[in-house]
Amino acid sequence: MGALSGWLALLACLLATPAHAETTVASIRSAGVLHCGIDRSEAEYSLTDEHGPRLLFDQDICKAVAIALLGRTAKVEFKTFPDDQTSLEALRAGSVDMIASVSLDLSHATTGGVSYTRPILHDGQALMVPLKDHLESPDKLTHRTVCFLDGTEGSDQVRAWFQQRHIDIWPYPFQEQGEMEAVFVTGNCAVLAGDWTRLAAVRASFGARAAQYTMLPEVLSKDPLGAAYRRRDAEFGRVIVWALEALLQAEESGINSANVDAMKASTDPTIRRLLGASHETGNLLGLSQDWAADVIVTLGNYGEIFQRDLGIPLKVARGKNALAKDGGLMEALPMP
Repeated sequence: MGALSGWLALLACLLATPAHAETTVASIRSAGVLHCGIDRSEAEYSLTDEHGPRLLFDQDICKAVAIALLGRTAKVEFKTFPDDQTSLEALRAGSVDMIASVSLDLSHATTGGVSYTRPILHDGQALMVPLKDHLESPDKLTHRTVCFLDGTEGSDQVRAWFQQRHIDIWPYPFQEQGEMEAVFVTGNCAVLAGDWTRLAAVRASFGARAAQYTMLPEVLSKDPLGAAYRRRDAEFGRVIVWALEALLQAEESGINSANVDAMKASTDPTIRRLLGASHETGNLLGLSQDWAADVIVTLGNYGEIFQRDLGIPLKVARGKNALAKDGGLMEALPMP
């Protein structure tokens, strides 16, 4: 009788469980909208998430995925979060379909139920100085006051970087972002340290005075960012990965938002695969043959997106985010 009761309980459980839960791809297509999570990275809210605001860039990353799935008229609903931990909790709970960019590090890699793309943006600790001080390199910062938010991973990285190079700086830690910026702009701090994206946003916030400051070319730490999705969503994960690869491949191949139609006539096999003229890449991903062309026409290639969303408004160079052939770290995976 006990065994029979056990089998009946198991049968009831199986009957109560849907034979096939709707996938994220199916859900997005059914609703006609992709739900995108974006970290606001508010200053002082988190001691682990210090990136600057990447709102426009992150929005375009999610738009690229949505267009690949739904076409050029794709809809995206954005939900912002104060830090990475909160956004990942929302992702696991199903409140959003993906997070546009999250740090690719050990702590996130071991977060249960979440998978990540490879880097789509390289960030890291950087240094901003007034142009009038003629501080062209960190070697000239001996006995200079360096300001940073205290108790963060970034502050530890800054201290360690200077110690390893035997550069004797005067650390000036702060607990509050606004107070630190005020000290810097009044000349009571020689150097402002922080994530490259945050420093660029801080400088832009100075308005007419922004031109008085520059960021040194050295990046003191590695902080690559990738898109995040639920680990069980392998089908959706492939779409995210290859939508981002398509943006990079388009830039490598000289395809931009203005010349997609002309490039479809190319005899280059890589271009033909990317734009759906041969080798049915769309079928492999469950997408239309024009999915990559739709993304590029609507948003541009990776370089166009970077320049529009980060380069022009924040006045920053590509750096590590340049293509590998131009000295950066960005290189598309092959699409045979």
